[in-house]
Amino acid sequence: MSNVYLVKGESRKENVKQAVKLAEAEYLEKLKKSKSILIKVNFVSSDKQLAATHVDAVKGTIEALREHTDAPISVGDAAYKDTDDAFRNFGYNELEENYENVTLIDLNRSEATDFELYTAEKAKRKIKISKTALNFDFKVSLAIMKTHCDVITTLSIKNWSVGIMLPGLNENQMHTRCHYIHEDDFATVNKNTLKVTKEHPFDLGIIDGFEAMEGDGPAMGTPKEMKVALAGVDFVELDAVATEIMGFKASDIGYLFIANKEGMGEIELDKINVEGNVSVEDVKTKFENPKKYEEQLKWKEQLTKDL
Repeated sequence: MSNVYLVKGESRKENVKQAVKLAEAEYLEKLKKSKSILIKVNFVSSDKQLAATHVDAVKGTIEALREHTDAPISVGDAAYKDTDDAFRNFGYNELEENYENVTLIDLNRSEATDFELYTAEKAKRKIKISKTALNFDFKVSLAIMKTHCDVITTLSIKNWSVGIMLPGLNENQMHTRCHYIHEDDFATVNKNTLKVTKEHPFDLGIIDGFEAMEGDGPAMGTPKEMKVALAGVDFVELDAVATEIMGFKASDIGYLFIANKEGMGEIELDKINVEGNVSVEDVKTKFENPKKYEEQLKWKEQLTKDL
């Protein structure tokens, strides 16, 4: 049985580091055998820090992993706009200078492979995802605790699934994948959010909730101070716990509901073991709802037809 690890403290880096260290018994065997590591961050914005993975969270992750491996670590994303701008604006370039055998990678420029998504018409849509990301031996999804305008909460699963899609450049030279994942009905969006991770899972999920985002997420929301970090190898249970901490029901999140129905993990808090220096009840609050919240819940009636 996997656990979810929850830490609260006054330092973002230390919170992440301690959460990752608490979870190490569950990933250590694979980590020690791995010859390459990817820390996949979130650059939905290249200039708004609240919407992007903070470099201190990356530092905490690197330092925790480095206690057990000297394998090369790559840090990156297929940014929504420009990955290099994000590296520069958010202080990532110093990672290569301050940590041995750490490099930055722009997944938008990585080798691609075909992947099929669902459509609302129950057809299949072929897109490209990063083959480079999939080829790393040990994969980390380092997410931010945020609300989302299409799936209510965006955490480790969505960070991984959408962030390795490579749809190419549009007329504005933006690496946008919106028309691949966000233009169908809400049920299909949730199914596709899960599909990538289900078929190409990551090994460790981390959620930085030091300064989370509520309201108009994932890019235009407002700050919500939480001072927490979570980690775990069961990404369904990890995201379910974070969702409940945010004041939403995990069963209202389509991709978590589907994952649970498919036997991928528990989403009810009383069936998930949470360990750390604080309890879920101690930190649970209510985030401001994302835009279209009631409309987003329509995934239930849309999806029921398919179950």
